[in-house]
Amino acid sequence: MSKANVFSRILDEGRKSDGTGLTDYQVAFEASGLIVAGSGTTAVTLTYLVWAVLSNPEIQSKLEQEVDGLEKGFRDAALEALPYLNAVIDETLRLFGAAPGSLPRQTPKGGAQLGDFFAPEGTTVSSQAYTLHRNESLYPQAER
Repeated sequence: MSKANVFSRILDEGRKSDGTGLTDYQVAFEASGLIVAGSGTTAVTLTYLVWAVLSNPEIQSKLEQEVDGLEKGFRDAALEALPYLNAVIDETLRLFGAAPGSLPRQTPKGGAQLGDFFAPEGTTVSSQAYTLHRNESLYPQAER
């Protein structure tokens, strides 16, 4: 029994018997686009992570000590439980996000107060991640 995921949903779109589904070419095109998008952003993020860790011997040493404490034959759940490793990953994503574009949202019914500004109902708003993630009032020593 497999779980539904992005690829299974694309395949399901190609299997519609009413003629409205995707063609084999369209399924392959969509799938390859997702593979390229995912592998590119992952590679860029991991490159930044390695660079950031190797640029700071204190971080590298602390990370190596934590990972060295794993038992032989560990599983993913053991990695997920390592606080320092996960902090390094989170900070890498904060400072060096490979897809820094904004995620537009619409204000709810009645509008929304955003700081000193009021955005009427249905207004598209977004923030820029690069600047937000370096905001000293949110992240003390934000560049560190």
